Amino acid sequence: MKNLIPVIIILIIIIAIVLVYNIYFTPKIISIKDIYPETDDINKIEVVNGNTGERVSISNQKDIKEILNIIDNTELSKSRNQELKPGYSYDISFLKNDAIYFGISIAGNEIRIHKKVYIAKSPIINDIEMVIKKYY
Repeated sequence: MKNLIPVIIILIIIIAIVLVYNIYFTPKIISIKDIYPETDDINKIEVVNGNTGERVSISNQKDIKEILNIIDNTELSKSRNQELKPGYSYDISFLKNDAIYFGISIAGNEIRIHKKVYIAKSPIINDIEMVIKKYY
Protein backbone atom coordinates (compact mmCIF):
# COMPACT_ATOMS: atom_id res chain seq x y z
CA MET A 1 0.00 0.00 0.00
CA LYS A 2 2.86 2.41 0.79
CA ASN A 3 4.31 1.79 -2.70
CA LEU A 4 0.93 2.64 -4.29
CA ILE A 5 0.67 6.18 -2.83
CA PRO A 6 3.67 7.65 -4.76
CA VAL A 7 2.34 6.09 -7.98
CA ILE A 8 -1.10 7.66 -7.41
CA ILE A 9 0.48 11.05 -6.67
CA ILE A 10 2.59 10.85 -9.84
CA LEU A 11 -0.50 9.92 -11.90
CA ILE A 12 -2.45 12.85 -10.45
CA ILE A 13 0.41 15.22 -11.29
CA ILE A 14 0.65 13.88 -14.85
CA ILE A 15 -3.12 14.23 -15.35
CA ALA A 16 -3.01 17.80 -13.99
CA ILE A 17 -0.14 18.70 -16.34
CA VAL A 18 -1.98 17.25 -19.35
CA LEU A 19 -5.18 19.14 -18.46
CA VAL A 20 -3.36 22.45 -17.98
CA TYR A 21 -1.44 21.94 -21.22
CA ASN A 22 -4.65 21.23 -23.17
CA ILE A 23 -6.45 24.23 -21.71
CA TYR A 24 -3.53 26.57 -22.33
CA PHE A 25 -2.49 25.37 -25.79
CA THR A 26 -5.84 24.51 -27.37
CA PRO A 27 -6.63 27.49 -29.59
CA LYS A 28 -9.89 29.25 -28.87
CA ILE A 29 -12.03 29.66 -31.99
CA ILE A 30 -13.32 33.21 -32.50
CA SER A 31 -14.63 35.38 -35.31
CA ILE A 32 -14.22 39.04 -36.18
CA LYS A 33 -17.63 39.64 -34.55
CA ASP A 34 -16.08 38.62 -31.22
CA ILE A 35 -13.50 41.40 -31.60
CA TYR A 36 -15.65 43.98 -33.42
CA PRO A 37 -19.34 43.28 -32.78
CA GLU A 38 -20.62 46.59 -34.20
CA THR A 39 -20.23 46.21 -37.97
CA ASP A 40 -23.74 47.26 -39.01
CA ASP A 41 -22.73 50.90 -39.54
CA ILE A 42 -19.76 50.19 -41.82
CA ASN A 43 -20.32 52.48 -44.81
CA LYS A 44 -17.03 52.13 -46.66
CA ILE A 45 -14.24 49.62 -47.16
CA GLU A 46 -10.80 50.54 -48.42
CA VAL A 47 -8.68 47.76 -49.88
CA VAL A 48 -4.98 47.83 -50.71
CA ASN A 49 -3.62 45.02 -52.86
CA GLY A 50 -0.29 44.07 -51.27
CA ASN A 51 1.03 42.64 -54.52
CA THR A 52 0.33 45.62 -56.78
CA GLY A 53 -0.20 48.54 -54.39
CA GLU A 54 -3.53 49.31 -56.05
CA ARG A 55 -6.17 50.88 -53.81
CA VAL A 56 -9.92 50.70 -54.13
CA SER A 57 -12.79 52.11 -52.11
CA ILE A 58 -16.02 50.19 -51.82
CA SER A 59 -19.17 52.03 -50.76
CA ASN A 60 -21.77 49.75 -52.34
CA GLN A 61 -23.68 48.40 -49.34
CA LYS A 62 -24.34 45.04 -51.01
CA ASP A 63 -20.61 44.47 -51.53
CA ILE A 64 -19.77 45.75 -48.03
CA LYS A 65 -22.27 43.31 -46.51
CA GLU A 66 -20.89 40.47 -48.63
CA ILE A 67 -17.30 41.15 -47.51
CA LEU A 68 -18.40 41.50 -43.87
CA ASN A 69 -20.33 38.24 -44.17
CA ILE A 70 -17.24 36.44 -45.50
CA ILE A 71 -15.10 37.79 -42.69
CA ASP A 72 -17.73 37.33 -39.97
CA ASN A 73 -18.19 33.68 -40.91
CA THR A 74 -14.47 32.90 -40.85
CA GLU A 75 -13.35 30.95 -37.81
CA LEU A 76 -10.10 32.28 -36.38
CA SER A 77 -7.69 30.97 -33.80
CA LYS A 78 -4.83 32.97 -32.35
CA SER A 79 -1.54 31.89 -33.88
CA ARG A 80 1.10 30.52 -31.54
CA ASN A 81 3.66 32.44 -33.60
CA GLN A 82 2.88 36.12 -33.07
CA GLU A 83 5.87 37.32 -35.09
CA LEU A 84 4.61 39.85 -37.62
CA LYS A 85 5.87 38.93 -41.06
CA PRO A 86 6.36 41.60 -43.70
CA GLY A 87 3.88 41.87 -46.54
CA TYR A 88 0.26 40.99 -47.09
CA SER A 89 -2.06 40.03 -49.90
CA TYR A 90 -4.72 42.54 -48.88
CA ASP A 91 -4.96 45.27 -46.29
CA ILE A 92 -8.61 46.07 -45.62
CA SER A 93 -9.90 49.03 -43.61
CA PHE A 94 -13.51 49.17 -42.47
CA LEU A 95 -14.86 52.69 -42.03
CA LYS A 96 -17.78 54.23 -40.19
CA ASN A 97 -18.54 57.80 -41.26
CA ASP A 98 -15.14 58.09 -42.99
CA ALA A 99 -13.25 57.10 -39.82
CA ILE A 100 -11.45 53.75 -39.63
CA TYR A 101 -13.33 51.44 -37.26
CA PHE A 102 -10.94 48.51 -37.72
CA GLY A 103 -8.54 47.03 -40.20
CA ILE A 104 -7.18 43.63 -41.09
CA SER A 105 -4.32 42.35 -43.20
CA ILE A 106 -4.59 39.04 -44.97
CA ALA A 107 -1.60 36.91 -46.00
CA GLY A 108 -2.54 33.38 -46.98
CA ASN A 109 -4.55 31.97 -44.12
CA GLU A 110 -3.06 34.46 -41.65
CA ILE A 111 -5.17 37.43 -40.66
CA ARG A 112 -3.59 40.26 -38.69
CA ILE A 113 -5.83 42.31 -36.43
CA HIS A 114 -4.28 44.94 -34.12
CA LYS A 115 -0.81 43.44 -34.58
CA LYS A 116 -2.08 40.05 -33.45
CA VAL A 117 -1.85 37.11 -35.81
CA TYR A 118 -4.80 34.77 -36.26
CA ILE A 119 -5.10 31.68 -38.41
CA ALA A 120 -8.23 31.35 -40.53
CA LYS A 121 -9.71 27.88 -40.49
CA SER A 122 -10.23 28.23 -44.24
CA PRO A 123 -8.56 30.72 -46.60
CA ILE A 124 -10.77 33.70 -47.44
CA ILE A 125 -8.67 35.47 -50.06
CA ASN A 126 -10.48 33.86 -53.01
CA ASP A 127 -13.90 34.75 -51.59
CA ILE A 128 -12.89 38.37 -51.00
CA GLU A 129 -11.27 38.61 -54.44
CA MET A 130 -14.55 37.53 -56.02
CA VAL A 131 -16.23 40.60 -54.53
CA ILE A 132 -13.49 43.20 -55.03
CA LYS A 133 -12.22 42.18 -58.48
CA LYS A 134 -14.87 44.32 -60.16
CA TYR A 135 -13.31 47.41 -58.57
CA TYR A 136 -9.86 46.84 -60.10
